[in-house]
Amino acid sequence: MVPQLRDRAPAAETAGRLHQETIDSLRAVDAFRAVVPKRYSGLELPDPDIPQIFRILGRGVPQPHDAWDF
Repeated sequence: MVPQLRDRAPAAETAGRLHQETIDSLRAVDAFRAVVPKRYSGLELPDPDIPQIFRILGRGVPQPHDAWDF
């Protein structure tokens, strides 16, 4: 996803939000369920894994503060 994030970065910066294709991609890989408890059909990933996801995705955004959009 990092190359796609880089490609979409100018449009996302102009719009002030994540591109819909980025949201769809995150949904397709169940990224939004990463922190949801299993009892609610989430993935309940271990705490150390969550920052790693943000670090990797953050490589595709031009500004460090944009990584928090995820």
